[in-house]
Amino acid sequence: MYVLGLNIGHNATACLLKDGEIIGCVSEERFSRIKNYCGIPFKSIDYLLKRNNISFNEIEFLVTDDHYPTKKSPNFGKEFLQAYTNPSRIKQFLSLTGYNYPGLFSKYLKFKENLRLLDKKQQKFYIKKELSRLFRFSEDKVMPIDHHFSHSLAPCFNLPKNQETLIFTLDGEGSGICATVSIFDGKNLKVISRSNKTASLGYLYAITTIYLGMKPLEHEFKVMGLSPYAKKHNIDKVYPKIKDLIWIDENLRFKSKFNMPFFDHFIKKEMKFDRFDAIAGAVQLLVEEKTCEWVKKAIKKTGIEDIAVSGGVFMNVKANQKLMELPEVKSLFVMPSCGDESNAIGACFYGWRLKPQWPAWLFHLSIWKSSKEPKDEP
Repeated sequence: MYVLGLNIGHNATACLLKDGEIIGCVSEERFSRIKNYCGIPFKSIDYLLKRNNISFNEIEFLVTDDHYPTKKSPNFGKEFLQAYTNPSRIKQFLSLTGYNYPGLFSKYLKFKENLRLLDKKQQKFYIKKELSRLFRFSEDKVMPIDHHFSHSLAPCFNLPKNQETLIFTLDGEGSGICATVSIFDGKNLKVISRSNKTASLGYLYAITTIYLGMKPLEHEFKVMGLSPYAKKHNIDKVYPKIKDLIWIDENLRFKSKFNMPFFDHFIKKEMKFDRFDAIAGAVQLLVEEKTCEWVKKAIKKTGIEDIAVSGGVFMNVKANQKLMELPEVKSLFVMPSCGDESNAIGACFYGWRLKPQWPAWLFHLSIWKSSKEPKDEP
């Protein structure tokens, strides 16, 4: 049985599974030579099929992350950078309104979120139609799944089948979400917490990367590498400015004072004359402290001490080191290359669990129905 897993958004990737085993996984940037290529990974798919001497007709399921790019531009990173360095007037107005009047703007965001939820089924229907048309593949076998489900499922190939594991996902955003906490029992995934993208640590870190003159979604590692060079007394001057911007509530959800995609206005206003290394050190410290606090609260709430992490923020090895050092953590599994590229692996896991030998409806139900939780407050 073959399953083709795709990430068709930022850092497009294709993954091929045969009888429960990954036999190939490759990112489109390897062929296009465009860093973090965004779009359908046609060349990657072609490579995997030819390398394994199979055709599309032999694939049982095509499963994909539902983060489908509305614009057909492969240079998502450049567009993201352009949105902050040369924003349109409409974006400037919305950003300033969102930063200066977060209470008022939250109502607008809630309205947009409700529209997104109404459009979600239509979007998945469109993805199914589009991929079915492009690959001349049965629409019934095309399965779009939520971005953070893909992140959560990616480590599951490597997790013990006889114990419960807490899975944390954390990134800029995907499907309107920036973070989740789930429990994997070796068979099924139960989501116990989701955080709206408005409180995204990933956005905060990416915008800091832009402010320091580097490329977002690519040079965050330089900010992390720069942080140890800052003197403690300089970090101590900057950190109080940002330490209360984001917090974690009793439901393990990230919350924030304002919409984090508008952090650029804050950093320009509050850190205009601060040292570059002190800014990097303070932001790195914030990520380390908030992720550790989040994990400790989840372990206390669930009693599960074995954890796995996935999502772009967990590419931050210094934060991962802090997690490993927590006395509450018994074991830690970090998804290798856990940015969006590994979502193709999570998609494969979902498709494999739907194979005929398993009760497909049961697994589908256990994932989607168990993800219900208290709604985010405005």
